[in-house]
Amino acid sequence: MAPQDSLKAPFFLITPWFGTFAGGGGRAIASLAEMFQRCGYSVTVLTTCSRSPYEDWRSSCYPAGESWVDNIRVLRFPVDQSDSRLYHEAVVARSRGESVCLELQQAFFERGINSQALIEYVWRLDRNAVVIAGTYFQSLVPSVINAHPGRIVALPAFHNEPEFYWMPIANMIENSRKILFLSREEKDLAIRVYGHRVGQRLVENPVVGLGVQLTSDVQTKIEGMDFLRQVRISLSLPEHYLVYVGRIENAKGLSYLIPWINNLNKIRIAKNEFLLPLVLIGDGPLGVVPESPYMLKLGYLPEAEKLAVMRQSIALINPSMLESFSYVVMEAWLAGAPVLVPRGCAVTAGHVDRCAGGLVYEDETEFSIEVESLLNPKVRDALATQGQQYVRTQFRWPDVMDRILRAVLL
Repeated sequence: MAPQDSLKAPFFLITPWFGTFAGGGGRAIASLAEMFQRCGYSVTVLTTCSRSPYEDWRSSCYPAGESWVDNIRVLRFPVDQSDSRLYHEAVVARSRGESVCLELQQAFFERGINSQALIEYVWRLDRNAVVIAGTYFQSLVPSVINAHPGRIVALPAFHNEPEFYWMPIANMIENSRKILFLSREEKDLAIRVYGHRVGQRLVENPVVGLGVQLTSDVQTKIEGMDFLRQVRISLSLPEHYLVYVGRIENAKGLSYLIPWINNLNKIRIAKNEFLLPLVLIGDGPLGVVPESPYMLKLGYLPEAEKLAVMRQSIALINPSMLESFSYVVMEAWLAGAPVLVPRGCAVTAGHVDRCAGGLVYEDETEFSIEVESLLNPKVRDALATQGQQYVRTQFRWPDVMDRILRAVLL
Protein backbone atom coordinates (compact mmCIF):
# COMPACT_ATOMS: atom_id res chain seq x y z
CA MET A 1 0.00 0.00 0.00
CA ALA A 2 1.07 3.63 -0.36
CA PRO A 3 3.29 5.30 2.27
CA GLN A 4 1.41 6.46 5.35
CA ASP A 5 2.45 10.12 4.97
CA SER A 6 0.61 10.14 1.65
CA LEU A 7 -2.62 9.98 3.65
CA LYS A 8 -2.23 13.75 4.09
CA ALA A 9 -3.06 14.26 0.42
CA PRO A 10 -6.71 15.17 -0.20
CA PHE A 11 -8.43 13.60 -3.21
CA PHE A 12 -10.54 15.52 -5.72
CA LEU A 13 -12.55 13.58 -8.29
CA ILE A 14 -13.79 15.48 -11.35
CA THR A 15 -16.77 14.22 -13.33
CA PRO A 16 -19.43 15.90 -15.54
CA TRP A 17 -22.40 14.95 -13.31
CA PHE A 18 -22.79 13.21 -9.99
CA GLY A 19 -25.54 11.78 -7.82
CA THR A 20 -28.38 11.02 -10.23
CA PHE A 21 -27.72 9.31 -13.55
CA ALA A 22 -25.64 6.21 -12.81
CA GLY A 23 -24.04 5.00 -16.01
CA GLY A 24 -20.80 3.06 -15.87
CA GLY A 25 -18.59 6.14 -15.60
CA GLY A 26 -20.70 7.77 -12.90
CA ARG A 27 -20.81 4.54 -10.96
CA ALA A 28 -17.01 4.23 -11.15
CA ILE A 29 -16.47 7.73 -9.76
CA ALA A 30 -19.02 7.22 -6.97
CA SER A 31 -17.46 3.90 -5.98
CA LEU A 32 -13.95 5.35 -5.99
CA ALA A 33 -15.03 8.31 -3.87
CA GLU A 34 -16.45 5.92 -1.28
CA MET A 35 -13.38 3.69 -1.34
CA PHE A 36 -10.87 6.56 -1.02
CA GLN A 37 -12.86 7.78 1.96
CA ARG A 38 -12.84 4.31 3.52
CA CYS A 39 -9.06 4.29 3.10
CA GLY A 40 -8.86 7.41 5.25
CA TYR A 41 -8.54 10.12 2.64
CA SER A 42 -10.40 13.41 2.44
CA VAL A 43 -12.55 13.23 -0.71
CA THR A 44 -14.37 15.93 -2.66
CA VAL A 45 -16.20 15.45 -5.95
CA LEU A 46 -15.98 18.42 -8.32
CA THR A 47 -18.81 18.39 -10.85
CA THR A 48 -21.16 20.58 -12.84
CA CYS A 49 -24.73 21.42 -11.90
CA SER A 50 -25.97 19.16 -14.73
CA ARG A 51 -28.28 16.32 -13.70
CA SER A 52 -27.46 13.93 -16.56
CA PRO A 53 -26.39 13.83 -20.22
CA TYR A 54 -29.92 12.83 -21.21
CA GLU A 55 -31.52 16.10 -20.07
CA ASP A 56 -30.95 19.70 -21.15
CA TRP A 57 -27.76 20.21 -19.17
CA ARG A 58 -27.96 24.00 -19.45
CA SER A 59 -31.36 24.27 -17.77
CA SER A 60 -31.99 21.01 -15.83
CA CYS A 61 -29.56 21.72 -13.06
CA TYR A 62 -28.82 21.44 -9.36
CA PRO A 63 -27.94 24.60 -7.43
CA ALA A 64 -24.26 25.52 -7.50
CA GLY A 65 -22.24 25.12 -4.32
CA GLU A 66 -21.55 22.52 -1.67
CA SER A 67 -23.76 19.50 -1.00
CA TRP A 68 -23.40 15.95 0.30
CA VAL A 69 -24.29 12.76 -1.57
CA ASP A 70 -24.06 9.49 0.40
CA ASN A 71 -21.62 11.13 2.84
CA ILE A 72 -19.40 12.37 0.00
CA ARG A 73 -18.67 16.11 -0.20
CA VAL A 74 -19.70 17.51 -3.58
CA LEU A 75 -18.93 20.94 -5.06
CA ARG A 76 -21.12 21.82 -8.04
CA PHE A 77 -20.20 24.50 -10.57
CA PRO A 78 -22.40 26.25 -13.16
CA VAL A 79 -22.60 24.68 -16.61
CA ASP A 80 -21.17 26.89 -19.35
CA GLN A 81 -23.87 28.65 -21.37
CA SER A 82 -21.77 28.83 -24.53
CA ASP A 83 -23.28 28.71 -28.03
CA SER A 84 -23.97 25.02 -28.71
CA ARG A 85 -24.45 25.35 -32.48
CA LEU A 86 -21.02 23.96 -33.43
CA TYR A 87 -21.37 21.19 -30.84
CA HIS A 88 -24.55 19.98 -32.51
CA GLU A 89 -22.96 20.29 -35.96
CA ALA A 90 -20.22 17.94 -34.75
CA VAL A 91 -22.82 15.48 -33.43
CA VAL A 92 -24.70 15.50 -36.75
CA ALA A 93 -21.53 15.09 -38.83
CA ARG A 94 -20.37 12.22 -36.64
CA SER A 95 -23.76 10.47 -36.79
CA ARG A 96 -23.69 10.65 -40.60
CA GLY A 97 -20.23 9.12 -40.72
CA GLU A 98 -18.78 12.31 -42.20
CA SER A 99 -15.27 13.61 -41.60
CA VAL A 100 -15.29 16.01 -38.65
CA CYS A 101 -13.00 19.01 -39.04
CA LEU A 102 -10.71 20.22 -36.26
CA GLU A 103 -12.98 23.19 -35.46
CA LEU A 104 -15.94 20.87 -34.84
CA GLN A 105 -13.79 18.40 -32.88
CA GLN A 106 -12.79 21.21 -30.54
CA ALA A 107 -16.38 22.45 -30.30
CA PHE A 108 -17.60 18.97 -29.34
CA PHE A 109 -15.11 18.74 -26.48
CA GLU A 110 -15.58 22.35 -25.33
CA ARG A 111 -19.30 23.15 -25.74
CA GLY A 112 -20.93 20.06 -24.30
CA ILE A 113 -21.22 19.55 -20.53
CA ASN A 114 -18.43 21.85 -19.36
CA SER A 115 -17.68 24.40 -16.65
CA GLN A 116 -15.00 27.07 -16.87
CA ALA A 117 -15.72 27.90 -13.23
CA LEU A 118 -14.73 24.36 -12.22
CA ILE A 119 -11.63 24.46 -14.43
CA GLU A 120 -10.58 27.73 -12.78
CA TYR A 121 -11.22 26.29 -9.31
CA VAL A 122 -8.62 23.58 -9.90
CA TRP A 123 -5.92 26.29 -9.93
CA ARG A 124 -6.76 26.95 -6.26
CA LEU A 125 -6.20 23.38 -5.09
CA ASP A 126 -3.23 22.51 -2.91
CA ARG A 127 -0.34 21.18 -5.00
CA ASN A 128 -0.31 18.04 -2.81
CA ALA A 129 -3.90 17.24 -3.72
CA VAL A 130 -4.49 14.21 -5.94
CA VAL A 131 -6.86 15.12 -8.78
CA ILE A 132 -8.52 12.38 -10.85
CA ALA A 133 -10.88 13.13 -13.76
CA GLY A 134 -13.18 10.78 -15.67
CA THR A 135 -14.66 9.81 -18.00
CA TYR A 136 -13.38 11.18 -21.31
CA PHE A 137 -16.44 11.48 -23.54
CA GLN A 138 -18.04 14.69 -22.23
CA SER A 139 -16.41 18.11 -22.63
CA LEU A 140 -15.41 18.66 -19.02
CA VAL A 141 -12.71 16.02 -18.59
CA PRO A 142 -10.61 16.76 -21.71
CA SER A 143 -11.03 20.49 -21.06
CA VAL A 144 -9.83 20.39 -17.46
CA ILE A 145 -6.90 18.07 -18.21
CA ASN A 146 -5.77 20.17 -21.18
CA ALA A 147 -6.08 23.36 -19.10
CA HIS A 148 -3.78 21.87 -16.42
CA PRO A 149 -1.03 19.94 -18.26
CA GLY A 150 0.73 17.35 -16.11
CA ARG A 151 -1.53 17.97 -13.10
CA ILE A 152 -4.50 15.59 -13.39
CA VAL A 153 -4.75 11.79 -13.42
CA ALA A 154 -7.16 10.56 -16.10
CA LEU A 155 -9.66 7.73 -15.63
CA PRO A 156 -10.84 7.95 -19.24
CA ALA A 157 -12.79 4.73 -19.99
CA PHE A 158 -11.79 4.97 -23.66
CA HIS A 159 -13.88 3.30 -26.37
CA ASN A 160 -12.89 2.57 -29.95
CA GLU A 161 -15.19 5.21 -31.46
CA PRO A 162 -14.62 8.23 -33.72
CA GLU A 163 -14.30 10.77 -30.88
CA PHE A 164 -11.38 8.83 -29.41
CA TYR A 165 -9.33 9.75 -32.50
CA TRP A 166 -10.03 13.50 -32.33
CA MET A 167 -7.35 16.07 -31.53
CA PRO A 168 -8.64 17.16 -28.07
CA ILE A 169 -8.27 13.54 -26.91
CA ALA A 170 -4.76 13.26 -28.35
CA ASN A 171 -3.93 16.39 -26.34
CA MET A 172 -5.64 15.00 -23.24
CA ILE A 173 -3.58 11.82 -23.34
CA GLU A 174 -0.40 13.85 -23.69
CA ASN A 175 -1.37 16.29 -20.91
CA SER A 176 -2.52 13.72 -18.33
CA ARG A 177 -0.26 13.25 -15.34
CA LYS A 178 -1.08 9.54 -15.47
CA ILE A 179 -3.78 7.38 -17.01
CA LEU A 180 -5.64 4.67 -15.10
CA PHE A 181 -6.90 2.03 -17.52
CA LEU A 182 -9.83 -0.22 -16.68
CA SER A 183 -8.86 -3.15 -18.92
CA ARG A 184 -5.94 -4.49 -20.93
CA GLU A 185 -7.82 -3.86 -24.13
CA GLU A 186 -8.44 -0.20 -23.29
CA LYS A 187 -4.70 0.26 -22.72
CA ASP A 188 -3.85 -1.64 -25.92
CA LEU A 189 -6.16 0.69 -27.86
CA ALA A 190 -4.50 3.80 -26.42
CA ILE A 191 -0.99 2.52 -27.18
CA ARG A 192 -1.93 1.43 -30.69
CA VAL A 193 -3.35 4.85 -31.57
CA TYR A 194 -1.23 7.24 -29.49
CA GLY A 195 1.90 5.31 -28.51
CA HIS A 196 3.94 6.95 -31.27
CA ARG A 197 2.97 10.38 -29.92
CA VAL A 198 3.32 9.85 -26.16
CA GLY A 199 5.94 7.10 -26.13
CA GLN A 200 7.08 5.02 -23.15
CA ARG A 201 5.19 7.19 -20.66
CA LEU A 202 1.90 5.87 -22.07
CA VAL A 203 3.08 2.25 -21.89
CA GLU A 204 4.01 2.67 -18.22
CA ASN A 205 0.47 3.65 -17.17
CA PRO A 206 -1.24 0.85 -15.22
CA VAL A 207 -4.33 -1.27 -15.78
CA VAL A 208 -6.16 -0.96 -12.45
CA GLY A 209 -9.67 -2.25 -13.18
CA LEU A 210 -12.56 -1.58 -10.82
CA GLY A 211 -13.80 -3.33 -7.72
CA VAL A 212 -16.91 -5.48 -8.07
CA GLN A 213 -18.21 -7.18 -4.95
CA LEU A 214 -21.68 -8.04 -3.68
CA THR A 215 -22.69 -7.12 -0.15
CA SER A 216 -23.20 -10.05 2.19
CA ASP A 217 -26.90 -9.17 2.44
CA VAL A 218 -27.40 -9.27 -1.32
CA GLN A 219 -25.33 -12.45 -1.65
CA THR A 220 -27.46 -14.18 0.98
CA LYS A 221 -30.68 -13.08 -0.71
CA ILE A 222 -29.81 -14.30 -4.20
CA GLU A 223 -28.64 -17.66 -2.86
CA GLY A 224 -32.00 -18.24 -1.15
CA MET A 225 -34.56 -20.27 -3.07
CA ASP A 226 -37.46 -18.46 -1.41
CA PHE A 227 -36.20 -15.07 -2.56
CA LEU A 228 -35.54 -16.30 -6.09
CA ARG A 229 -39.04 -17.77 -6.28
CA GLN A 230 -40.55 -14.56 -4.92
CA VAL A 231 -38.76 -12.48 -7.56
CA ARG A 232 -39.78 -14.86 -10.33
CA ILE A 233 -43.45 -14.66 -9.31
CA SER A 234 -43.59 -10.91 -8.60
CA LEU A 235 -41.98 -10.03 -11.96
CA SER A 236 -43.85 -12.72 -13.92
CA LEU A 237 -40.60 -14.10 -15.26
CA PRO A 238 -40.88 -16.81 -17.91
CA GLU A 239 -39.41 -20.23 -17.23
CA HIS A 240 -36.52 -19.71 -19.68
CA TYR A 241 -35.14 -16.33 -20.71
CA LEU A 242 -32.08 -14.31 -21.67
CA VAL A 243 -31.40 -11.02 -19.90
CA TYR A 244 -30.07 -7.58 -20.86
CA VAL A 245 -29.15 -5.06 -18.16
CA GLY A 246 -28.31 -1.43 -18.91
CA ARG A 247 -29.58 1.65 -20.63
CA ILE A 248 -32.28 0.82 -23.17
CA GLU A 249 -30.97 2.44 -26.34
CA ASN A 250 -29.96 1.29 -29.81
CA ALA A 251 -26.36 2.45 -29.38
CA LYS A 252 -25.87 -0.19 -26.67
CA GLY A 253 -26.27 -2.96 -29.24
CA LEU A 254 -30.03 -3.39 -28.99
CA SER A 255 -30.39 -2.28 -32.61
CA TYR A 256 -29.17 -5.72 -33.70
CA LEU A 257 -29.96 -7.82 -30.62
CA ILE A 258 -33.73 -7.24 -30.68
CA PRO A 259 -34.15 -8.46 -34.30
CA TRP A 260 -31.93 -11.45 -33.51
CA ILE A 261 -34.11 -12.39 -30.52
CA ASN A 262 -37.24 -12.07 -32.67
CA ASN A 263 -35.73 -14.29 -35.37
CA LEU A 264 -34.50 -16.82 -32.82
CA ASN A 265 -37.95 -17.23 -31.32
CA LYS A 266 -39.74 -17.45 -34.66
CA ILE A 267 -37.45 -20.35 -35.56
CA ARG A 268 -38.07 -21.97 -32.18
CA ILE A 269 -41.85 -21.70 -32.69
CA ALA A 270 -41.52 -23.32 -36.11
CA LYS A 271 -39.65 -26.19 -34.45
CA ASN A 272 -42.26 -26.43 -31.69
CA GLU A 273 -39.65 -25.46 -29.06
CA PHE A 274 -40.18 -23.27 -25.97
CA LEU A 275 -39.70 -19.51 -26.27
CA LEU A 276 -36.55 -17.70 -25.13
CA PRO A 277 -37.68 -14.11 -24.54
CA LEU A 278 -35.32 -11.26 -23.72
CA VAL A 279 -35.87 -9.69 -20.30
CA LEU A 280 -34.64 -6.07 -20.23
CA ILE A 281 -33.66 -4.30 -17.01
CA GLY A 282 -33.07 -0.55 -17.29
CA ASP A 283 -34.63 2.50 -18.86
CA GLY A 284 -34.32 4.65 -21.95
CA PRO A 285 -36.26 6.43 -24.69
CA LEU A 286 -39.60 5.07 -25.86
CA GLY A 287 -39.74 3.07 -29.05
CA VAL A 288 -36.46 1.18 -28.74
CA VAL A 289 -38.13 -2.05 -27.59
CA PRO A 290 -41.19 -3.03 -29.65
CA GLU A 291 -44.26 -4.63 -28.16
CA SER A 292 -43.53 -8.31 -28.59
CA PRO A 293 -44.16 -11.66 -26.87
CA TYR A 294 -40.39 -12.09 -27.05
CA MET A 295 -39.60 -8.99 -24.96
CA LEU A 296 -40.24 -8.28 -21.27
CA LYS A 297 -39.33 -4.79 -20.02
CA LEU A 298 -38.88 -4.52 -16.25
CA GLY A 299 -37.43 -1.01 -15.89
CA TYR A 300 -35.03 -0.35 -13.03
CA LEU A 301 -34.96 -2.88 -10.20
CA PRO A 302 -33.49 -2.91 -6.69
CA GLU A 303 -30.01 -4.44 -6.66
CA ALA A 304 -30.96 -7.81 -5.15
CA GLU A 305 -33.89 -8.26 -7.55
CA LYS A 306 -31.73 -7.36 -10.54
CA LEU A 307 -29.14 -9.95 -9.55
CA ALA A 308 -31.84 -12.54 -8.87
CA VAL A 309 -33.15 -12.06 -12.42
CA MET A 310 -29.60 -12.52 -13.74
CA ARG A 311 -29.03 -15.62 -11.61
CA GLN A 312 -32.12 -17.37 -12.98
CA SER A 313 -31.44 -16.51 -16.63
CA ILE A 314 -29.99 -18.69 -19.37
CA ALA A 315 -27.33 -15.98 -19.75
CA LEU A 316 -26.73 -12.26 -19.59
CA ILE A 317 -26.16 -10.68 -23.00
CA ASN A 318 -24.07 -7.52 -23.27
CA PRO A 319 -24.37 -6.67 -26.98
CA SER A 320 -22.47 -3.37 -26.73
CA MET A 321 -19.39 -2.86 -28.90
CA LEU A 322 -18.25 0.09 -26.76
CA GLU A 323 -17.01 -1.01 -23.35
CA SER A 324 -13.94 -0.19 -21.32
CA PHE A 325 -14.68 -2.53 -18.38
CA SER A 326 -18.35 -3.73 -18.16
CA TYR A 327 -19.72 -3.81 -14.64
CA VAL A 328 -22.73 -5.77 -15.80
CA VAL A 329 -20.65 -8.70 -17.06
CA MET A 330 -18.85 -8.88 -13.71
CA GLU A 331 -22.15 -8.70 -11.81
CA ALA A 332 -23.63 -11.49 -13.89
CA TRP A 333 -20.72 -13.73 -13.00
CA LEU A 334 -21.01 -12.90 -9.30
CA ALA A 335 -24.74 -13.62 -9.52
CA GLY A 336 -23.99 -17.03 -11.01
CA ALA A 337 -24.89 -16.49 -14.67
CA PRO A 338 -22.76 -16.99 -17.80
CA VAL A 339 -22.48 -14.20 -20.38
CA LEU A 340 -22.80 -13.79 -24.14
CA VAL A 341 -20.73 -10.98 -25.73
CA PRO A 342 -19.75 -9.93 -29.27
CA ARG A 343 -16.27 -10.56 -30.66
CA GLY A 344 -16.48 -7.00 -31.96
CA CYS A 345 -16.05 -5.68 -28.40
CA ALA A 346 -12.41 -6.36 -27.54
CA VAL A 347 -12.95 -5.60 -23.85
CA THR A 348 -15.80 -7.98 -23.03
CA ALA A 349 -14.49 -10.65 -25.40
CA GLY A 350 -11.13 -10.31 -23.66
CA HIS A 351 -12.68 -10.90 -20.24
CA VAL A 352 -14.47 -14.00 -21.53
CA ASP A 353 -11.35 -15.33 -23.27
CA ARG A 354 -9.30 -14.95 -20.08
CA CYS A 355 -11.71 -16.76 -17.77
CA ALA A 356 -13.96 -18.90 -19.99
CA GLY A 357 -16.95 -17.41 -18.19
CA GLY A 358 -19.18 -17.23 -21.22
CA LEU A 359 -19.39 -17.45 -24.98
CA VAL A 360 -18.45 -15.04 -27.76
CA TYR A 361 -20.33 -14.61 -31.05
CA GLU A 362 -19.29 -13.16 -34.41
CA ASP A 363 -22.70 -12.96 -36.09
CA GLU A 364 -26.36 -13.93 -35.79
CA THR A 365 -25.79 -17.54 -36.81
CA GLU A 366 -23.11 -18.03 -34.18
CA PHE A 367 -25.26 -16.21 -31.62
CA SER A 368 -28.08 -18.71 -32.15
CA ILE A 369 -25.69 -21.65 -31.85
CA GLU A 370 -24.22 -20.28 -28.60
CA VAL A 371 -27.69 -19.74 -27.13
CA GLU A 372 -28.57 -23.34 -27.93
CA SER A 373 -25.47 -24.61 -26.12
CA LEU A 374 -26.35 -22.53 -23.05
CA LEU A 375 -29.62 -24.40 -22.65
CA ASN A 376 -27.51 -27.17 -21.08
CA PRO A 377 -27.47 -26.47 -17.30
CA LYS A 378 -24.06 -28.12 -16.86
CA VAL A 379 -22.54 -25.83 -19.47
CA ARG A 380 -24.14 -22.77 -17.88
CA ASP A 381 -22.96 -23.66 -14.39
CA ALA A 382 -19.39 -24.38 -15.50
CA LEU A 383 -19.08 -21.08 -17.37
CA ALA A 384 -20.65 -19.06 -14.55
CA THR A 385 -18.34 -20.63 -11.96
CA GLN A 386 -15.25 -19.76 -14.01
CA GLY A 387 -16.44 -16.19 -14.46
CA GLN A 388 -17.20 -15.87 -10.76
CA GLN A 389 -13.71 -17.03 -9.86
CA TYR A 390 -12.23 -14.48 -12.27
CA VAL A 391 -14.06 -11.56 -10.67
CA ARG A 392 -13.28 -12.69 -7.14
CA THR A 393 -9.56 -12.99 -7.84
CA GLN A 394 -9.03 -10.00 -10.15
CA PHE A 395 -11.47 -7.31 -9.01
CA ARG A 396 -11.59 -7.32 -5.21
CA TRP A 397 -11.73 -3.74 -3.95
CA PRO A 398 -8.65 -4.08 -1.68
CA ASP A 399 -6.54 -5.17 -4.66
CA VAL A 400 -7.96 -2.51 -6.97
CA MET A 401 -7.36 0.25 -4.42
CA ASP A 402 -3.81 -0.96 -3.88
CA ARG A 403 -3.16 -0.67 -7.62
CA ILE A 404 -4.73 2.79 -7.82
CA LEU A 405 -2.99 4.21 -4.75
CA ARG A 406 0.39 2.95 -5.90
CA ALA A 407 -0.21 4.59 -9.26
CA VAL A 408 -1.30 8.02 -8.00
CA LEU A 409 0.77 8.40 -4.82
CA LEU A 410 4.17 6.87 -5.61
